[in-house]
Amino acid sequence: MKSIIFASVSREAHTEMDDCNFVLIIAVFPIWWMFNIAFSDPGTPVSVNPVVPILIFCRIQNIIKAITENNNQFLKAYLNTTLYTAFTIIGTLIFAQCGL
Repeated sequence: MKSIIFASVSREAHTEMDDCNFVLIIAVFPIWWMFNIAFSDPGTPVSVNPVVPILIFCRIQNIIKAITENNNQFLKAYLNTTLYTAFTIIGTLIFAQCGL
């Protein structure tokens, strides 16, 4: 009787662990894919092969080029987005404090 109870408990724990691993994979895959695309060579097909850490330092110029080309348009857009987000949060907090 004890072995049946132990088996059912371990089976439930195993199922919860599988669910946790599945959620972790779903959450981490887009971030990993973003880095895989960013550090790949332009014009080459991208596969699901892992990014080798050594290649990250060799291809950092892709990121620098994306940030600095077109007269720093990326940095200007990033600043605009940051300011918009900050003012939205501040406005929301002010209206929430006033009860509006």
